[in-house]
Amino acid sequence: MPLDVHIKCDDGLFCFCIDESFHSSMFSGSTRWSSFKHLRKIKDYYLTDILLKNGDAVSFVNELIDICERNSLKCNEMDKIKMLASGNKIDYVRVSGD
Repeated sequence: MPLDVHIKCDDGLFCFCIDESFHSSMFSGSTRWSSFKHLRKIKDYYLTDILLKNGDAVSFVNELIDICERNSLKCNEMDKIKMLASGNKIDYVRVSGD
């Protein structure tokens, strides 16, 4: 079951999923994921349940964009995520597993 990601910003609530395959790609040995302070909080796919607010939420979104761009990871929602990061105030990010 995928991780559910909810990003609350000025324009409303944006939701997307991180499936197990994409998660494994993000946290492979070649991505240097441990340098991402907030993103590494979701490394354990099955025990993830975090809420990040304000600056931490913005950092998480920027780290997600950064790791995907640096490692050419494909995320269907990346254009929307980039748009949210550039033009909105992000209130919180919640990532939860089932």
